Amino acid sequence: MSNLSEERPWDFIYREAGIHPKFPDGTSIAEHVARHARVRPESLALLYLDRTIDYAELDREVSKFANALSKLGITREDVIGLQMTNMPQ
Repeated sequence: MSNLSEERPWDFIYREAGIHPKFPDGTSIAEHVARHARVRPESLALLYLDRTIDYAELDREVSKFANALSKLGITREDVIGLQMTNMPQ
């Protein structure tokens, strides 16, 4: 059993939930989206029913959401919970 005092709070949550928030190269999903938005902005990122979202739009929406969290005082080190439907909004 690991020593919780040596873990960051989100490490415990990720481990218990079976979530791997980073890719093997150490980058995050947000970093991958931003890279794709730079390299191929018009490529399809999401498809839901008849709605398509390209990487440029996805990157803009991710940035808007991150900026809104930042204005609330939430930082990269904070863990937050989200409850939302499983569809693009």
